Amino acid sequence: MQSFQSVLMDKKVKLRVYGMTCEGCAITIENGLKSASGVKDASVSLEGKEGTVLIDDERILPEDLLKLPVFGPKSQYKAQIAGVDG
Repeated sequence: MQSFQSVLMDKKVKLRVYGMTCEGCAITIENGLKSASGVKDASVSLEGKEGTVLIDDERILPEDLLKLPVFGPKSQYKAQIAGVDG
């Protein structure tokens, strides 16, 4: 069970994701997000062209998600922050 303080540090980041062409793309992006320190969970929708990422903002900031290798200069995938809750 999470402590009350831990829940307060969590933020839900909504991303608009570009460059996906198949469900495998969505899984690749999810795995790339989940591998980052401070990311607690991530889900990506091919149909919605969006992602939702639960982060511990004491360990990673929303804008840092855009700098992950999965969205890097050599990647076909790009993202923008669509919103942050929490």
